[in-house]
Amino acid sequence: MFNVYEKVTHDPIGWKNKRVGGTSLSAENLNKMDEDITKIATQLDNAYQDLSGRIEETSMLVDTINGEVI
Repeated sequence: MFNVYEKVTHDPIGWKNKRVGGTSLSAENLNKMDEDITKIATQLDNAYQDLSGRIEETSMLVDTINGEVI
């Protein structure tokens, strides 16, 4: 079994409307969000794959315990 979770830290940009100082809609800010979204999406995919495998293993074990043909 392996750990599919890795803590993702995210420092919020703190977006502000233009009237109150505004936050730059820059490539740097957008790329920062993209990186964090990619990390989270990758972890979700890894967790899904791990869980799917565990469900399959558990199902096979239950079938074996019940004496059913797999």
